[in-house]
Order: sequence, then structure tokens, then C-alpha cells
Amino acid sequence: GYFMEPGYRIVDVGALDPAELIELYCSVGWGRTEDYKLANVHSLLEMSDYYCAACFEDKLVGFARLLSDRIMTSWMPEIVVHPHHQRRGVGSALVSRIVGEFGHTAIYVAAFDGTESFFEKFLIKARPNKLVAMSRRPTL
Repeated sequence: GYFMEPGYRIVDVGALDPAELIELYCSVGWGRTEDYKLANVHSLLEMSDYYCAACFEDKLVGFARLLSDRIMTSWMPEIVVHPHHQRRGVGSALVSRIVGEFGHTAIYVAAFDGTESFFEKFLIKARPNKLVAMSRRPTL
């Protein structure tokens, strides 16, 4: 795995509080609390194939999730780390956990421009002129 500063731990979570996840999303500018419905975020967690969380003193500070057929293809729709906890090894530890569990599959991500080198550490590489990430905003 990757080194994280002391006080952090990565957990495979069975039950995560949707309100905490919403708070984490909002901390990085992914909407406002009122943009989310708790029931929808609960369903998002329930229907994901895998997710893990980073905690600091029992507070959720990072989250990554994966959708997968568990044989050939996996997609990591999000990895998010609270701004106050970035650059401390948290994101690397989350992705390392996912690659450890699903590295036998092709793992796809839609990365923000400028973050490609972060994912390349895990052999998740940009495919210029081959793959184009496209998206449509959800109605939450």
C-alpha cells in the first residue's frame, strides 16, 4: 500500500452515513447539501460494487467507489478527499486498495484534467486519441 500520515486509516465500509458522504462531496465543490437527497445517496452506496473510505479520528475524509463486472471491466466513478486532508497519501491509499481488490480487471476512470499523473502511478493511463471521457450531469 501507500504511506499515509499517522492518524489515518482506510476501511472497507459496510455502512456509511450518507449525510457524511454528502458533506465530503460538498467540501470539494460537488454541489451543496440541499442538492442531494439522502435516500439517493444511500441507494448509490447500496448499489455500488465496492467502496472504501478514509477516516481521520473517526471522521470521513476520503471515499472511493467502484462499479464492476468483477471479471473484465471496472469503473471508478469517483475518488474524493477533503481539501484539508489532501496531499497526505489518502487518495493514493484509497486507489491502492481498489487496485488491490480489482487489479485483475481493466480499471477505467474519468479523471479531471491535470490529475493524470496521479492515476498513472497505479498504471491507469490516459489514452489520448483513443478514449474520450463524456458525461451528463445527474438529476439528484
